Amino acid sequence: MKAASFSALTVFLLFFAASCSRPSVVMILTDTPETIAYAEIFNAQNTDCKAYVFYTDHPETELRYRPESFDLILASSILDKELVESFRNLKSLVRRGKISGSQLYPNLLEAYRLQGRMPVIPAAFDLHVFLTPKSNPIPESRMISFKDLMDACKEFSIFRNGAYSKIAYSPTWSRNLFYHYIEEYDCAASAWGREDLNVDEEQLSALLNQFKNAYREAFPIENSNAEKAFREKYLYDNYENLLGSERILFYDMEIGEWMKTDPNENSPFDFLYFCESGKITVEPDVLFFAVPKTAQEPRKAKKFIKWFFEKETQELLIAESEKSWLNSFGIAGRLSSVVDTNETGICRLYPYLTFRLPPSEMIYGSTPKPLGWERLTEQVLDPWIKENLHSEEPIPYPADAVRLWFAEYRN
Repeated sequence: MKAASFSALTVFLLFFAASCSRPSVVMILTDTPETIAYAEIFNAQNTDCKAYVFYTDHPETELRYRPESFDLILASSILDKELVESFRNLKSLVRRGKISGSQLYPNLLEAYRLQGRMPVIPAAFDLHVFLTPKSNPIPESRMISFKDLMDACKEFSIFRNGAYSKIAYSPTWSRNLFYHYIEEYDCAASAWGREDLNVDEEQLSALLNQFKNAYREAFPIENSNAEKAFREKYLYDNYENLLGSERILFYDMEIGEWMKTDPNENSPFDFLYFCESGKITVEPDVLFFAVPKTAQEPRKAKKFIKWFFEKETQELLIAESEKSWLNSFGIAGRLSSVVDTNETGICRLYPYLTFRLPPSEMIYGSTPKPLGWERLTEQVLDPWIKENLHSEEPIPYPADAVRLWFAEYRN
């Protein structure tokens, strides 16, 4: 969620034309509060079709038990084998990577093609960035790799008398970093089209070992307890104090979150994109459009999608997100999947981003994550990664634990 969190509830937007004939209705399922405001704009502009919005924190649950109730989905947690098989093919909407004349990020769009079908279309996404003091040299590319981070640790970190007083950055501070790392080396870790996690275990273990070697050059194994003590002693503080006092050199977050802190040219901080192998992978919580096969109004659902991607609409949606009751960045707290929207509309509202967006061809979609991905990483995968980082001997990929997790989660 990118905006204020709500408990599961139903929000119906009932707007009818003052005429004898009742307009057709498109029922939208969403986990994004901004959709309510977007539907209001759509309803104000259309007399033959009106949008109702059903809001819930768990759209996947609604889709499992009553998919026939919805014509359109605009949500983030819907990439699952069972669910995507119940979605219509939206390939006809995408012509040469465009919808309604708007160019989408090519490698973002292609990431969600499944056996020639387009069961979902990305609407908005976020990027993983590293904040750093402006006194730290910023490369012209505005990108940083894992090796760059670990090299900075060797130069910046201070270890004396068995304790760290400064650390540039540690990957143990971030849950997402290793997953971005393996994605950008083309190691798929997804449940797209499967009942469990689809991963090349041998490649994954090799990449973890590569990750570990770079990490261990910066943090010798005998310093593991000191690194943990530093984290427990200092990382409760906010990033302004940590970076401003030069306690740390890098702090990672999502770009949407950073932009809402109102950065400007006078800010003491700047940011870098995490990039490996020439790829910048989006955060997993991409906002998607999908149309269930059971939709009662599939043509009207597609009309809403086309309307959403029109240049004029995108401008309106950005402006609407800025209003006080939403107060969210860009499109639903994220960058738009329309290239021009980010490079013109969003940059006009946030001049700080001008000339700071990465080239469109470098942005790639994250491999589709299974429902419950956050719990799977927290309960099974993260412990395996951290155990490896702090162990001299490699620990095999926990295949049995992953399969057991899926079996229990599905039930």
